[in-house]
Amino acid sequence: MATTTPYWQLEKEYYTIADNADVALRIIEHSAITTTENGFPLAVKTPTKLHEFKVHRATLSRASSFFSQLLNRTPETFAEATSDQNVIDVSEDDGAPSVHALALWFKIVHDKPRLDTHELSIEGVWRAVSVAHKYGFSTSSESATNWFTRWYAKLPSLVKAGYKHYTMLLYPAFVFGHRAAFAQATKYLVYHNTGGNIPDHQPREFVIEPPANASTLHTPQHVMHQINAARARLKTILHRALYTPIDRLLKEARCNCAPTVLYNYESSLARTGVWPLESKLMSDSIISAIHDLRAYDGKQWQIQTCGSPACTFDFDKIVVTAREEIGNYFAGLCLDCMTASKGDDAEGKYWSHSKPGVKWDEGCTVNHGQASWYFSFMGPREDMMEWVKAPKAKPLKDRREVHADGNTQTRANIAHHGHGHPQRGGDGHKQAVSRSQEYHEPGQNGTFDQEQMESRQQQCEGQPKFSQTKEYHQSPQSFGRREPGQYYQGRGRGGYHNDGFFAPSRYGKRRGSGRSIMTRDVRHETDAEGSGEHEGESKTKESIPNTAEQPGQCKKPEHTVAEQEPAPIKVPEIEVEVAELKISSDG
Repeated sequence: MATTTPYWQLEKEYYTIADNADVALRIIEHSAITTTENGFPLAVKTPTKLHEFKVHRATLSRASSFFSQLLNRTPETFAEATSDQNVIDVSEDDGAPSVHALALWFKIVHDKPRLDTHELSIEGVWRAVSVAHKYGFSTSSESATNWFTRWYAKLPSLVKAGYKHYTMLLYPAFVFGHRAAFAQATKYLVYHNTGGNIPDHQPREFVIEPPANASTLHTPQHVMHQINAARARLKTILHRALYTPIDRLLKEARCNCAPTVLYNYESSLARTGVWPLESKLMSDSIISAIHDLRAYDGKQWQIQTCGSPACTFDFDKIVVTAREEIGNYFAGLCLDCMTASKGDDAEGKYWSHSKPGVKWDEGCTVNHGQASWYFSFMGPREDMMEWVKAPKAKPLKDRREVHADGNTQTRANIAHHGHGHPQRGGDGHKQAVSRSQEYHEPGQNGTFDQEQMESRQQQCEGQPKFSQTKEYHQSPQSFGRREPGQYYQGRGRGGYHNDGFFAPSRYGKRRGSGRSIMTRDVRHETDAEGSGEHEGESKTKESIPNTAEQPGQCKKPEHTVAEQEPAPIKVPEIEVEVAELKISSDG
């Protein structure tokens, strides 16, 4: 029988945790008592209270690594063990709060958590986490996660949720593995942070009377980095959405109404307090900017414009689209994706979500999109960078595949949400296309042979030419040399202007998203040809008789006079581009 002489004068409390208890644990509570030594104050840990818990030995041994060693050792090998193995003393130096947290764990591992444990304060939960680290209790066990789930369900009735509360909830939700709580906390912090880095705070009572391991109880740094990166991304998306019309006005608009439209648009945004956005978010939150934009009214600022796309846009539509885009962008970090991304089977559980036809939240507890999937990545950064740089699925008009017979055909567009990188938008990887590349239909063998180009050129000799470019850039015809009698009077936007025609420039406009509209070569489609205003001038030019019937697709327009037709401009051969196309087709 263990002697109780050293603690006979202490206050005692007794708890029966298990009905089939076979061992008594005596937890000796120590408190810091200040004394004086050599005239200086000195805090001494002194026993103040004894708590005796009757528990089941095997159950506690399975749940705690510390008590597993304690309950299965002799006094010769373990100091806390006594000669009577039915009564074991354990010294607790972190005071009463830690003793109460230890009592909570005894109830959890024996599946005896009472209703009072679900009304624990957030500071009490932090104490429970501290005790779990000290005594080796698993916060990811089924009994622990079930208790935290019930505690979290009662949380709204205990406290009024706010920013500081979520900074304190972040770490417990992370260590207990509660998916919904962690996603909600991270989302709230990202949208409500008012500038600077997002922190994870310890409760005030926890800081005033900290346990010995308090300095180790923090959310991992790489997790906090991803949370802050998500907030920075929201800021970028909102600024891009609101600034795009301004960028178009400054770069493309050349009309008299552009200055007024620019002033009205920025003034209307400034009236809400959101613009300039950088100043707004230095001391305010993303959610505050969203709320301010809800009061935006751009109708009173709209004016009648010249009709140019650069200066004609709906103010309200721009703001509503920006508000909805960032409001639904981030759903919080996903613990399932975080766990899958750093495991050995990351290829099957994490990277498989980026494949076409697979949802970003496939198999996850919390519903989310691409942004949460991306920022939840916890594996090596070089793996994510490799995925970012890799080509993604392209739109239907851009994606091609080479079949076994050598023919290049367009793939069917695979329905998938948000292909590409979240920091590049939904368009994914943009392939650089040279301006000198010209679109041609492939031959039977999948290549673009020179005979087809020459045949096509001979068929269309002397005809008004159109650019063969299907989607991206100007064709080589648009960059032809000047013919005799042609003079470039002045340089304009995207090309040179003459009295009767416009010649696109090699250095024409290519702004915005990088995509160019299909451009027609209009050097021979002049008003002079249709009206006959320059008959005298055209007589001096060399004409080419039409001796053979032209194919249907190259048939001369009715308004064109053959005997007054100008000299054709020969298309230079582009051997380099043809060779590159052959290589890509063979691959």
